[in-house]
Amino acid sequence: MNDTDSVDMSSGEESESIDLIGSNLNERMSVSLEMRVVPSDVPISEELSQFDSSRFAQELFLKAGTHDFETCLHQHWRHYVPLCYTYHSNLVEGMMELNAESILFRPLEIFLYGNEDMENAVQTITALNNPPTVCGHLFKPEEPTYFCRDCCVDSTCVLCTECFLQSEHRKHRYKMSMSGGGGYCDCGDKEAWKQDVHCNLHKPSINQEQDNDNILERLPIQLKNRARQLFEVLFNFSIQLLCCEAYENIPTTLREVVQIDIDNQYVTMVFNDEIHTYDQVISVLTQSIFCSKQEGREYASTVDREGRSAVKCGNFEQCLEVKQMILQKTVDVPLKCLV
Repeated sequence: MNDTDSVDMSSGEESESIDLIGSNLNERMSVSLEMRVVPSDVPISEELSQFDSSRFAQELFLKAGTHDFETCLHQHWRHYVPLCYTYHSNLVEGMMELNAESILFRPLEIFLYGNEDMENAVQTITALNNPPTVCGHLFKPEEPTYFCRDCCVDSTCVLCTECFLQSEHRKHRYKMSMSGGGGYCDCGDKEAWKQDVHCNLHKPSINQEQDNDNILERLPIQLKNRARQLFEVLFNFSIQLLCCEAYENIPTTLREVVQIDIDNQYVTMVFNDEIHTYDQVISVLTQSIFCSKQEGREYASTVDREGRSAVKCGNFEQCLEVKQMILQKTVDVPLKCLV
């Protein structure tokens, strides 16, 4: 972390520094984290608006422990996932999420915890856990951070105010700085401190290390059984989809057979990598799909933030043509692109 407006409390000296790299990074992040607003008047079908998550969760309870449990989830996902996630007519607006929380996630939560009172269920399970031995507090902009000159492994190891006041480091030579936002409190991280790793709030009990080895044994047996069955289905489902590069290769049990507009059946998808810069991606897209520079910037932001973005929707020949143009523009190091 680069310190700005820092005050050395051990010597009383004040120092200010201008972080040009940080300012450029913040400007870049402001572009990559740009949020798209989904129009409030997007029509939601009657089927989605009237879906009963509790009723479907009860169906899962009845089929738990049988082969029908996986079949039931597959049928649910293959029908509702395409309905809940759909692209805007203007692709640069990204993907719309329609009632996914209540249709796709809420039933799984009810099944996993065994009831509909999520808040109480989470509190009950949390109470079974030992107090955390690592802080992990996320710093906000302009929030004080504390660096101990005597004990820190390097200058990036800092404490939040609460941990600092409850630690031995307050008696050492330290420096207070103002966070630029982001980064975490390192209290409890053994690799960050030469000594006095924990503050009083996160100091582990004598038997806590042994207790952590048996953390799963403290969970209710019914919860563990439901979690094991649900997570197995979820992981297998995710792996099967992630390993398919073409829609036609998705197992028939996982895809809905629906009537599709043949002129908008395919998309050209651009994927993120660690090689091409923002400007390179923007330049390639403006030349390949003939979008404006602003639209190219929004596509690049989506690729950076979500790992991929659809840049063309049409029939197979149209999408393939765009893919080939993108590959031609990045012939030295091809930009990953699939239809």
